[in-house]
Amino acid sequence: MIKLIFTVAVLVVLSACASNKEDLIPSNGPSMEEIYTSGLNGNSGKPPSGKKVDRRYMSAPNVDSLPEVHLALNDEFPEFPNPTLYLYVNKHVTSGGVPVIGYTTKFKMFSRVHYALPGEY
Repeated sequence: MIKLIFTVAVLVVLSACASNKEDLIPSNGPSMEEIYTSGLNGNSGKPPSGKKVDRRYMSAPNVDSLPEVHLALNDEFPEFPNPTLYLYVNKHVTSGGVPVIGYTTKFKMFSRVHYALPGEY
């Protein structure tokens, strides 16, 4: 029984290696824009003649045009202060004998942003 399971498993693995990339992913298919356009129009072909795709919805949203919902969220769930800390590292020599000049680095006190509950802060 174990030999049968092992044989079937080997055959499945070998048959997966025998597939051709061109069979799985054809290179002569439609472009991403054509697929998107056909999905917007609800058909499987090109858009009907005389109809244009509104490209405003194909790009990232403009933050200035969004409603002021983010302002309400900022008022309801304010962020706790997360101060920036500065650390100066003196010049030193590494264990391999390589000299390192002194430098300053900065980092936040907390690794993630902490939010207050409504009415807490």
